[in-house]
Amino acid sequence: MDNEITLKDFMEKFESWEDEERGKIMGIVPLLTSISRRELQQFQNNWDPDKPFSEFTLHQNTLLKQCILLEMSSLGVAARTSEGLELLTPDTVITLPESVPLEE
Repeated sequence: MDNEITLKDFMEKFESWEDEERGKIMGIVPLLTSISRRELQQFQNNWDPDKPFSEFTLHQNTLLKQCILLEMSSLGVAARTSEGLELLTPDTVITLPESVPLEE
């Protein structure tokens, strides 16, 4: 499918997608543990809306990458297993909303 991408490719490409696509990038969030989802939600809730959106995007990208990398670590394996979630690896294929561009 055109909207399937490996986690490795997602992590390499999602930062270059247009601002209009930002909400769709968050389609990966349901695949994460409750711990990561809570961290991302707290970040969004605590963000100062007077700061530039570009700064928000930069920090959110960093946090999302950290969450994904942590979930692929041995600690993440334990957390994912305890929540009954499939393990994540760089080769894990994820499906994103149709409108997210996956080409180079």
